[in-house]
Formats: sequence, C-alpha cells, structure tokens
Amino acid sequence: PWGKPTKGARTRHNKATDKFIIRSRHAKKKR
Repeated sequence: PWGKPTKGARTRHNKATDKFIIRSRHAKKKR
C-alpha cells in the first residue's frame, strides 16, 4: 500500500515526525 511516494511514505520513514506530518497536513486542511 505504501507504493506511492505520498504522505504515507514520509510518515512510514519518519516515525518521529510521523505524527507531526499527519497533524500538519490535517491542521492545514482544517484551517
């Protein structure tokens, strides 16, 4: 499922910034 280089790949690779990236993306969409 992680074949496309999208937010998924980034989150999978960066475990530390995983939640940060997700939160950032969601926050931007919400705001």
